[in-house]
Amino acid sequence: MHIVRKWLTGIAYASLVTPLVFSVLFSSPYIFVQVHFIQALAVLALMPLAFCWIFDARSRPRSTGIDGSILAFGLGLIVINGFSVNRQLSYMGVWERFGSVTDWAALIVLFFTFRTIFTIKKEWHRYFIFHMVIATIVAVVGLAQAARLPFVFFEGTRIFSTLGNPAFLGAYLLLSIGIGVYCLRIVRYRMFIAASVIVQIIALLYTYTRSALLGLSVALLMIVLIASWQILIHTYRSRRMLLLLGMVALFIIGSSIIGIGVSHSIRPVFDAARSTEIVDQTTKSRLINSQIGVAGFLDKPLFGWGTGMYSIVFQKYYDPRLYYNSDNTTFFDRSHNEFLDRAVETGVFGLLLWLTVLISPVWCSLKKQKDNWSIAIFLPFIAVYATYLVFSFSSIADSLLLIVILAFIASTDGNEKTIANTSNRQQKVLSIVMIFFSVGLLLVTQLKIVTANMLVRRGETTGSLAHATYFFRGAWQLGMASKIRIV
Repeated sequence: MHIVRKWLTGIAYASLVTPLVFSVLFSSPYIFVQVHFIQALAVLALMPLAFCWIFDARSRPRSTGIDGSILAFGLGLIVINGFSVNRQLSYMGVWERFGSVTDWAALIVLFFTFRTIFTIKKEWHRYFIFHMVIATIVAVVGLAQAARLPFVFFEGTRIFSTLGNPAFLGAYLLLSIGIGVYCLRIVRYRMFIAASVIVQIIALLYTYTRSALLGLSVALLMIVLIASWQILIHTYRSRRMLLLLGMVALFIIGSSIIGIGVSHSIRPVFDAARSTEIVDQTTKSRLINSQIGVAGFLDKPLFGWGTGMYSIVFQKYYDPRLYYNSDNTTFFDRSHNEFLDRAVETGVFGLLLWLTVLISPVWCSLKKQKDNWSIAIFLPFIAVYATYLVFSFSSIADSLLLIVILAFIASTDGNEKTIANTSNRQQKVLSIVMIFFSVGLLLVTQLKIVTANMLVRRGETTGSLAHATYFFRGAWQLGMASKIRIV
């Protein structure tokens, strides 16, 4: 089992690099590349993970409520999308968005990979430290965009770093800061972690994602209150830790208030054409869009229209008030409310399953007798992330961090165990064969769609109509997703 566990550990660490993976060689260079990177890692992990569970019973994680909610959510998506108005797109997804059944299946495979290989806190702490390194890089790239450094690509008025969208960056940094605050307990790396958290906070300010900024302030305030209560009941005796948390919380709250308060005066400096009238119109458009979503939900309340099918709902219940009398209109493929999206696309059953995933850490924490520190840190951040989803929707980077946090809470339940890396000759041979089989499965599942995407990108960027036709014709033959992009 030693070879398999090393393989799975490498995949787990590779998953944290996802926010840094993007390429202009692909159409939709951020979301598509990162989503399919995660899918590739899940394919490489699936067979070795099953092999590990079958031949080493000690590797199977002890079942918790979080495990059950994650598994029920995945199975529920498979069943519910059998009623989708376009099952192929619901299961396989489109290039521009995260959230298909396949996307979530990949994250669920990684969730159980984390649960299998990280069995003690020391392993989780090393994993979190590596994440903080990656998150710091992401934040620094964002700050380089804010500084308008010439060697960093940037357009628009809000930084997006390597994630392609300011809101996605804000959600990612929000959960990452939660991990950083938890890691302040790791004495050896405390200075680096504190510096990383501050850099990420500054980057979060420049995203101008108000729901994330305000949520971060509320989360830190909740943490200080919980920690204060724990000290009062003698769970924690270190006053310096309370002082440190208080200083960090005050810094974040003050920064958030300043960032929210001056955003109207700062953003016109970046883009003088962005007037208050446009901002107000955007708010009105989203409110109208929400009404469209409610109408779609009432039409199919049980199983919804299918994952990724909000655009069909939008077209069916289109409201003419979205037309600005300027020869254009506003188009939405999401309601900008994750919970409304769930209700519209997967019905009331899918919404309940999603809520169960978010609530399950609370149930798990109530059963814990130890590790109040992780409860005090992560529950507020999960709650605030859920609040953020009321005003936006999930993407690959923040969903991955949510899965990591859920796996950590499920794993550190006071029953830690160390698994010896022992294996006989037969198991070593089978492990190597399984890994080679996984690589072959990766080529079968990913090569076709990746090739189609690259051909579409070539067609979009070529200056010759004949060449564009040639590339589009080749991509057209490789799948439904490429056809949608071409049309």
